Amino acid sequence: ERLAAGPLTAAFDRAGNRIVGVPEHQLLARIGYDVPAGPLAGLGAYAEAVAQDGSFLDNANLLRVPGFAVLNLNVHYATALVGDVRRLDLYGEVRNVLDTAYVGAANPLANTLSPVTGLQNGRAVDPVGGRAALRGHPDPHHGVAEMLLAHPHGGEHRAEIGL
Repeated sequence: ERLAAGPLTAAFDRAGNRIVGVPEHQLLARIGYDVPAGPLAGLGAYAEAVAQDGSFLDNANLLRVPGFAVLNLNVHYATALVGDVRRLDLYGEVRNVLDTAYVGAANPLANTLSPVTGLQNGRAVDPVGGRAALRGHPDPHHGVAEMLLAHPHGGEHRAEIGL
């Protein structure tokens, strides 16, 4: 990687460094049950654990986002209908049940060169406060509203309503 600051340039060998934003290990484990027949047919639930290693935010691997593990719960119901609407799917989901503080998203940071010394600058972080957002599901075949509440301490809760 070649960095520049004014008239100064420097090349850095990044061989062997981890790829920015890519954790070395990720795990999603889910256990659930769906009622196959009878008056409760179509009702189901699952619990899932999502875990991932930390990842680096820069090519020099100086700034690392810590790994995390969260627990999510889901209850769902599906039934066949008649008429124009052939199927109804409903679900409720609670993500991050244990309110684990973690970094849910981060932008890669560019490494920089000091215009004074010509050396690579150290680590830098651009912190952001808590947020709330309402968004739709990316799949156009589902009508889903999702509310994401991210707290300043890093935890987040999601509430979804799906049809």
